[in-house]
Amino acid sequence: MKGVNLIRRPAIIALLASLIIGGDAYASCGVAQFGTYQQVAPTFNGTANAATFGWSVSSAGDVNLDGVDDLIVGDSSASVNGTNSGQAIVYSGANSSILYVFNGASAKDFYGHSVAGLGDVNGDGYSDVLIGADQFQHANPSVGGYAEVRSGFDGSLIYSHSSLNPDDRMGISVASGGDVNRDGIPDYIVGADQFGTGPGYAQVFSGATGTLMFTLTGSIMNNSNFARSVSSAGDVNRDGRDDIIVGAPFDDITGTDSGRVFIFSGANGAVIHDIPGLAAGDWFGFQVGTIGDLDGDAREDVIISATQATTSVGIQAGEVYVLSGLNASVIQTHSGTAAFQGFGTSLDGLGDINGDGCPDYLVGTQGDNTAGIAAGSVKVFSGSTGGIIY
Repeated sequence: MKGVNLIRRPAIIALLASLIIGGDAYASCGVAQFGTYQQVAPTFNGTANAATFGWSVSSAGDVNLDGVDDLIVGDSSASVNGTNSGQAIVYSGANSSILYVFNGASAKDFYGHSVAGLGDVNGDGYSDVLIGADQFQHANPSVGGYAEVRSGFDGSLIYSHSSLNPDDRMGISVASGGDVNRDGIPDYIVGADQFGTGPGYAQVFSGATGTLMFTLTGSIMNNSNFARSVSSAGDVNRDGRDDIIVGAPFDDITGTDSGRVFIFSGANGAVIHDIPGLAAGDWFGFQVGTIGDLDGDAREDVIISATQATTSVGIQAGEVYVLSGLNASVIQTHSGTAAFQGFGTSLDGLGDINGDGCPDYLVGTQGDNTAGIAAGSVKVFSGSTGGIIY
């Protein structure tokens, strides 16, 4: 599962937790399959005073083997080992108790900027987790971010990966890659958007060995922020290997910062779909994810946000698109309800929440003022109708 970024309010974190932990994944629309909806404790609290607790949130899988999926939450400005060293906390899905606290090694690591559950990569039966630390503006100019895989069994370090170059911002995004190499072990993706110093890249690692399988590049612009978002795309080309989706929200293909999204083959890294943003300033590809098969063509479909898109209600209202994994055609579109909302600052697939046989999904809006100034909101949409479930 990919991490959900940019939701920072405790009440919203609680809602996300109950949805992310509670829903099972479903491959396609069809016979109704009810997910096991698990209501978790009302709040998850950080361990320090910081404005970024909940910046990233993901299901961690069943870390402690109690039969309930757990939750990992990033707090990239926690300062245990120096200012903004960062932190990631794994909570029990059963009772919200803290299972593990992982801390960044040094000041300005921004550890926990991205988090993801991986499944069991080392074969011990426990789900493991992936944590990114982008080291943005670090005191040491020679560093450029890193990512770690931690054991769900005892919290120990399984794998660690460092950036190729200074200022790469490796770890800006992380995600499970599904099973890319068909060895039965989940693989994983780490993004490095290079923040203007280069075009950005995404690396795909073997979950079984931690070795680099291949590096993905798409945009050639130095400020495209390619790999600002990454996710498994499921097997969109039906070759038996999970494919990969990568966002480049500042690519200028359709105009300045219009954005662009690529879907790559998990078999060889070839581009399956190259999807441009609609207009300048849209930031198309700010978030990407997969949500299951909505249109019944036996291929996973994908969800993409353009958080700064101008709509009929005003500028920077934001839009979210559900696209066919087969041909990248639009299946559903949703828009923000007011200017400057930034609709789509987070998104994720949920499985079948309402039991109609189709996978559903959530969209977060950091700038939604409905409940107060920038209080934010999360909406859950039906995969079958596109309507709001809640």
